[in-house]
Amino acid sequence: MELFLGHRIRVRNQQLALQRAADDMKTRWDENGISDEAIVILDFNMKLEPLYFREKTVDHYGKRGMS
Repeated sequence: MELFLGHRIRVRNQQLALQRAADDMKTRWDENGISDEAIVILDFNMKLEPLYFREKTVDHYGKRGMS
């Protein structure tokens, strides 16, 4: 339960930080009428466990026939 609550707190903190950054960007855009800023969100989550025992890399990425 403690791990879950820690996760929820981190998620909420991240959401608040992103919202603050977006609000700051919008304020600067409203003042200047132009902006050269952007928020980019990257998700690096990947499948960590193979679907099958000793799954080949080719099967993992699904790139058969491609080199």
